[in-house]
Amino acid sequence: MIEVQKLTKHYYNRENKSFVAIKDISFDVKKGEIVCVVGPSGSGKSTILKCLTGLDTKYEGSIKINGLDNSKYLKSNRIALVSQQYSNFPWLNVFENIAIGFYNKNKSEDEVHTETNKLLKRVGLYKVKEHFPNKLSGGMQQRIAIARAIAQQTGLIAFDEPFGALDVQTRSQMQEFLARLWEEEQKTMILVTHDIDEAIYLADRIIVLGLNPGMVKEVVNVNIKRPRKSEIRFHDDFIKLKKFISYIIRSESIKASLEEGIITDTDVFKMGLYIWSGNTLLYYAKDNGLFIDESLDVEQINFEDNKKKVELWEQGKLDAINVTLDKAIELHSKISDLRIVSVLNRSVGGDALVSQSKIKSVTELKGKTIGLEKGSAAEFFLSYILQKEKMTSKDVKIKDMQCSEIGAGIIAGNIDAGIIWEPWLEKALELSNLNILKTTKDYPVLYDVLIVSDKLLKQKTKEIEKIKKVWNQSVSTWKKQKKEIINVASSYIGIPERELTESLKKIEFFDKVPKDFDLIISEIKKVLVKDKLIKDSYSTEKLIIK
Repeated sequence: MIEVQKLTKHYYNRENKSFVAIKDISFDVKKGEIVCVVGPSGSGKSTILKCLTGLDTKYEGSIKINGLDNSKYLKSNRIALVSQQYSNFPWLNVFENIAIGFYNKNKSEDEVHTETNKLLKRVGLYKVKEHFPNKLSGGMQQRIAIARAIAQQTGLIAFDEPFGALDVQTRSQMQEFLARLWEEEQKTMILVTHDIDEAIYLADRIIVLGLNPGMVKEVVNVNIKRPRKSEIRFHDDFIKLKKFISYIIRSESIKASLEEGIITDTDVFKMGLYIWSGNTLLYYAKDNGLFIDESLDVEQINFEDNKKKVELWEQGKLDAINVTLDKAIELHSKISDLRIVSVLNRSVGGDALVSQSKIKSVTELKGKTIGLEKGSAAEFFLSYILQKEKMTSKDVKIKDMQCSEIGAGIIAGNIDAGIIWEPWLEKALELSNLNILKTTKDYPVLYDVLIVSDKLLKQKTKEIEKIKKVWNQSVSTWKKQKKEIINVASSYIGIPERELTESLKKIEFFDKVPKDFDLIISEIKKVLVKDKLIKDSYSTEKLIIK
């Protein structure tokens, strides 16, 4: 019934600068289907409805309803809209608010009166039909709006957070009420909601949106039989879907909070960071003005795609980037003027190889599919683990995935195992019954380092010394005032303080090069040589600026 193709919407700020609210949104809604749209705040859920219902006509892409462009469809058809605000006419009583929906339907006054009374009985409002809306509860007021939408006898009803303003109990009752009405009417419905439980309970399919800009991240089929009773919320299938969708939305919220991958043309020191809880002290330093105190303007650019970050650094578009030590060694073997200017932290449990609950050991991964982000530390860490078990990457199937997607992939059963790091790891463990096969607590070989080119080191020696000073100052503060740093950084990253606190228990921060660093380098080199990523003759001389 509805076909949305590459829907894109731009908004303009006061300076008349454009930003993309939603981009390339594509989905369909079949006749008689309920489709729900969920996503983080600001992902464009309501914008999609405005474009669909004709409230906003300035967009790119196409929206077709029954094969017609929606502008043509709306000339001779209505789309009933129920919003979060109680969209009733306060000067009309309940009966009149619903009856108005039947007008322009070629019905006589008697027919309108009869049909309205029938509908009042169906929606449980017959006894209060003489009351005015402001005398009724929130749930009853929304029943009026839904009844009026049904009275319009449209082929399509759109809901924009219809139960968002209601208390938990009333919202649950209204969800059951709407599900029952759908069973009776079989209307095509599209419903925007922030409530994942509501979406699963009502929908045939759920469109999950990401952020910056709003894009379709996943279309989830809800294969739960109808009619659905309230207690299905406690069934395994329901809970599994909820965990899967919750994980995706949380991941998108984190990436949005960290403004992933935005590089400006300003003449400031540009630092590229991959999304990882070990950056907490850098975020704290930035937010607390520690760089400004040193008369240094630092732009922190976060990347989910580690390969893209490295490529931009190689192109000279980033001054410094954080990478793991294994990646620094691998790059240094090809780029001789690479220098490590600071050893930032070590993962001691913050990265893990996790699996479906039925897999109990690393050796059981033979022939199984493992999700990991190629070009990241996950690739090295898996190889390290497999070599310890006298296995190689040829013994498993590798699926290239973003770290933020791996937890959802395991929860959904799309992959058997994966390498995940914080801040994604803690939530994946919380939302699913995963087995932890190995972590960096077992094998503490993942060190985070800050790298620059030797050319830039000579050009911006003072700036780099200031960055090292700020980092060491932040480490000192961390040792004395952990709560202060967590309080600042949690809002910066977009996760609760409790989650960040647990993440940071698995990370050790350094204000100088660790004593065993040369031994770790030797250990890493052995793995990289065996994987043929570096030559046996490779030397790490001049790699580290001490």
